[in-house]
Amino acid sequence: MTAGLDYASGDAVILIDADLQDPPELILSMVDHCNKGIDVVYAKRVSRDADTALKAPVSGFFLQGV
Repeated sequence: MTAGLDYASGDAVILIDADLQDPPELILSMVDHCNKGIDVVYAKRVSRDADTALKAPVSGFFLQGV
């Protein structure tokens, strides 16, 4: 990500997972928010129902900053 940010030359940068865990269809909505003057736009996952039995607790651990 850092290399991409260093190389970027536009007015905005959108970072999403390459494995499409973050739905690309949200990009247009995020750009709309930027066009309304919001400086930082980020998405937060509402549900982790599709996560595997191992991934869900590991993600929760990471999000707590441990």
